[in-house]
Amino acid sequence: MSAPGIERPEIAYCVPVMNRLADLKATLGHNLEQISEFWPRVRMIVACFDRSPECVDWIRKEFSSAIDVGHLELRQPAHLEFWHFGRAKNAFRQDFPARYYASLDGDNYLSRAAVAAELALIADDSQDFVIHHFSGRWGDGTSGRITLPGELYVRHGYLEEIFPRQFDEMGVILGLLARYPDLLFVSRPGVRIFELSNWSREFIARNQLRVRHRELDFGEARSPANPRGAGYVESDRRLYYFQNINASYTGYKRSVDEAAREWFGVQLKAWQDELSCHSACADVLEVMFGGSGMARLRRTADITLYAVNRNHFELLGPWLDHYRRLGVERFIVVDDGSDPPLETAMSGDDVFVVRPEFGQFRTSKVFWLKALMMGFQEPGSWVLTSDIDEFLDLPPVDNPQAGDSRLAAAIERAECAGGSECPGVLVDMMPPPGVHSVSRDGVIDTMDWHYWRPLMTRCPYGELGPVQWGFDQYWPVSLALDVRFRLFGTIDCLRKVPLFRFEPSVILNQGLHALEREGRQISAADLLQPDQPLYPLRHYKMARLFRPRREGADAFERVDQYFGRTQANMARMQAADRDYIDRVWAATPFKQQWQGPAAFPFSKRLADGLAALRGDAENAQAVPESSDGVR
Repeated sequence: MSAPGIERPEIAYCVPVMNRLADLKATLGHNLEQISEFWPRVRMIVACFDRSPECVDWIRKEFSSAIDVGHLELRQPAHLEFWHFGRAKNAFRQDFPARYYASLDGDNYLSRAAVAAELALIADDSQDFVIHHFSGRWGDGTSGRITLPGELYVRHGYLEEIFPRQFDEMGVILGLLARYPDLLFVSRPGVRIFELSNWSREFIARNQLRVRHRELDFGEARSPANPRGAGYVESDRRLYYFQNINASYTGYKRSVDEAAREWFGVQLKAWQDELSCHSACADVLEVMFGGSGMARLRRTADITLYAVNRNHFELLGPWLDHYRRLGVERFIVVDDGSDPPLETAMSGDDVFVVRPEFGQFRTSKVFWLKALMMGFQEPGSWVLTSDIDEFLDLPPVDNPQAGDSRLAAAIERAECAGGSECPGVLVDMMPPPGVHSVSRDGVIDTMDWHYWRPLMTRCPYGELGPVQWGFDQYWPVSLALDVRFRLFGTIDCLRKVPLFRFEPSVILNQGLHALEREGRQISAADLLQPDQPLYPLRHYKMARLFRPRREGADAFERVDQYFGRTQANMARMQAADRDYIDRVWAATPFKQQWQGPAAFPFSKRLADGLAALRGDAENAQAVPESSDGVR
């Protein structure tokens, strides 16, 4: 806000700096001189993120008179753990004082001609402008110079969840042009950024935007104090990935056309996968994650469980205890915004909690996990992935005196068979018939029943896409356990790959239902072998449907963070009538109490489980079929 008695500026030139005192010594005095004749229509704001007071003290000493009259404003936001353009440039949104926001890096030079041209342009208050000062030469410091309406800057700002640099300003421009088609885009004469930037061209075309464009001469663009030169992105592998991942993420986040959003989502997944398999991945971890766990982590061959959690506190203790008993040696957990932070709820020398600084759950969950593996897991060692409501159950070891854990025994069995993965199947746990409510602290003890349907060899269920993809010829295994299909008619893939040998070439599926190795997806035919186990994963998602719900509250958090089919299935489940769920679950004869992994017929061999299903089918011939063909 403008100080009392001071006219509201037309433009505020905003300069965020961290450890750039030398640049400011070269540019700040010059820039204040260039805008001095336009006071009070313009103002300069410097936001200093330094820990040391040296920069702030120098500014106050050298420019005290400019500060006193409101010509220069000095802000001291909280220190950044690392330099991040988007976060630094958003530091001016609170109490923003001017009609227009103008970005200015610490090493940029202003000119009287450019300031005068901007003021003359925006004097037309019947039109809002987005101005890009790019000269057309990459690396000369001008591509980051933008001017836009202050109201839109405050409302939308820069993306803060992208990598620290590259495509930040273009993301602002493209997002505003997509959302506000009446904006007039202004560039220097002959500069066609939407042709020079491939990602920008794709965004404009795929969102079917008709950009209103005007060219304006801002005078000669002076090189910055620290020019990078053309080709600097291609010569730095980190910046190369920052550029392409930020651009595709921006396209996904800022698109207004759903087909465009999906296309950018595919590109983002491909670029994240490429980086996650590249040695450069380990070099970006310091800007991908924060939290106390990062300082303690080292690369080891420990059997490590990698997980993402947000606010699932009630199962944390049992989950940790369960996997420790199985033989997990280390837990690396990504805290995706829990309140309170997970660090307050998880303890132990084997627990490492980190906080994501890049991306969001929907688009980047498996990228987070794979990046952490690249940094902290020895190739050839074994890892687990599990949600907090999933409990992998493994059968007892044959010789407990040998001291092997259940995990070690499962790994040894897989390796002896020449395998690098141990597949699992989700077993959705349900309450006993007649129990209509489950408390938060009673989930494990109360939810101890599951669906168990005898073998069917002919049923349309087996032709459903997710079922075929997950189980191929062994689809009856899925049908036997699929209480979601029975209660809600939803179609999910119940197959998971919770335990596997880590190699840098591994690519994870978003739902952790599949893996790729060396560019080839491991199929159901590869994973499911009749003489090998299919391990149960007790799954407690259904507990949320049996909890007392506040009026208007959803059973599942952040449904929008899941992709299409999963999102639709979750919405359908939480919208289902509770009385209907209770009646159908009570009426079905196909349910049984959980007896543990030793009694789960697939835990030894897939073929044994199919035989058990076949035997149950022979005993169930008298049970009539329902109208949909499924008993």
